[in-house]
Amino acid sequence: MKSKFKRKILITKQYIKLGSSIQDKFLLILYSLIRNRPFKGTNLYAKLGKTFIPKITFHTKSFNNYKIAFDSGDITHFTIVDEFLINKIYDLKKLNFIPEQIIDCGGHIGLFSVLAKSHFKNVPIVIFEPNPYNIGFIKNHIKINQIENIKLIEKAVSIVETDMWFDNKSASFGGHLINDKDNKGILVKTVDLLKFIPEKATKLLLKIDIEGEELKVVPHIINFLPNITSLFIETHDGEKSYSFIDSLLTKNGFKGEVISIENKLYYNLFYTRS
Repeated sequence: MKSKFKRKILITKQYIKLGSSIQDKFLLILYSLIRNRPFKGTNLYAKLGKTFIPKITFHTKSFNNYKIAFDSGDITHFTIVDEFLINKIYDLKKLNFIPEQIIDCGGHIGLFSVLAKSHFKNVPIVIFEPNPYNIGFIKNHIKINQIENIKLIEKAVSIVETDMWFDNKSASFGGHLINDKDNKGILVKTVDLLKFIPEKATKLLLKIDIEGEELKVVPHIINFLPNITSLFIETHDGEKSYSFIDSLLTKNGFKGEVISIENKLYYNLFYTRS
């Protein structure tokens, strides 16, 4: 019990260090307290929490004092925020160049695009996200940070332009394209990512987290990526999917590393070519 309590204290201290101000440090203490028990459900705790703290918004040093905001009742938001603040899955210090274009595929609530803007303020960003629930948070992040030169495309990334069913039962993340509506998905439009790979830009930062569709998209675009490209990508079907993507990128001159593996299924990867 004591070791568990000590671990919580250590984690809370990690969050406090990230705060940009006294107010932000207080909000990060609040975040650390709520993260293991978000305000979800119909009990009194959840009702009071959602009434008085529906969203949590703070500045952090990791985001160069840009604001991040999320739903205090959505456990998936806490999971994603931890990926950025604690696990540092998207460490932009790994880049050895300043990109001329940034593309965010599977934008979720917009944290990667906010992080990228906090490092590369003047670089244009295109962000793709088909989930209506997430799109509201992306628009809010653009507004509260007064982000310019960013284009939000409310569509799913694929290799064709069409209408497809999208399984969004998990609400925030894990939504993916499906073949039919049997799973009670929603109908969304898709884009052919190849049409958005810049012909003139010679330095590209690309992030792909599209719940399995990467197995189609990466082979589709690989021959058209700029010579100088850095790629953050998550694969979703264990070692088999990771090996496929790793082999493909390695054969095309990329050098990569495994940043993390979750539940033996999800591989967070970073590759670069220069």
